[in-house]
Order: sequence, then structure tokens, then C-alpha cells
Amino acid sequence: DLIILENADYLQGMSTSMRLGIQRLLSLNYRKPLTGEIDSTLVLLGDQPLITARDIDMLIATYRTTGKRIIAPTYQGKRGNPILFDASLFPELLEVTGDEGGRRVLERHRDEIATVEMGNPLANIDVDTWEAYQQVLVAWEQKKKEEHGI
Repeated sequence: DLIILENADYLQGMSTSMRLGIQRLLSLNYRKPLTGEIDSTLVLLGDQPLITARDIDMLIATYRTTGKRIIAPTYQGKRGNPILFDASLFPELLEVTGDEGGRRVLERHRDEIATVEMGNPLANIDVDTWEAYQQVLVAWEQKKKEEHGI
């Protein structure tokens, strides 16, 4: 199911969107079939449109195989987004304020982070400006041509 949330407090920083999403997830009581509990959430940024289902699947698979509470992607060795957080970190994430996202939670739990190289450098492109949007369109079209051998 896709649920679209409107964050009326967006001007107070990206943490408000993250908190809103986690609160909504908890309020809907989404459950894992076997344990009856939520196990994690993936925090995706809206300005990274080139994240693929494969990218998300890689993060989830790494979470399931490593036992780490935080899974962070790397792009050519540099850590990026989206980040998967274990449900045990929800209380800390719900305390985050401002425009920092989960940065402090990551700093407090450095030894609990597993990284996975994504192999998709386009996924780490932020689209914060019209110029960046135009660059992403060009990169996307080029990638599609390469995939189809054009």
C-alpha cells in the first residue's frame, strides 16, 4: 500500500517528515506476519528520484543478513541515502529535530552500521534545483539508452 502524508511542518526541517512517517507507520500497526512487530523502516529522501527497487532490495537483504541495526548505502565508497533503521531506534528517531535527519542517531550507533555498495551512482544524485533536475533527465536518458544498447 502507498500512503501519501502531507507534512504541514516541513519548514521546521527534514526531521519532521521522518517523524511523521514513523508515527504513521506505528499508528497503522503494520505487522510482520510471524513476530507481530515492525522490524525496521527505510528513510528515503524525496530529492533522490533515481533510487530503484533493486537498491531498496539490496538494503533490506543486507539488514536481514548482517544483524546490524542500521544499513547505509555507499556510492563509490561514500555513504549516502536512503538509510534503513531497525525499529529499536524509532524512539531516538522520534526525538530528532531540525534539518539533520537521522545524522545524530548514526553518530551514536557507528558500530551498528553495515554498509552496502550500491553500484548505482545515479541513485545518489540529489535533485534540489532546476539545473540538477535537467542533469538527472540527461543521465536517466543516457542510462536507458545504454540498457537498450542504443
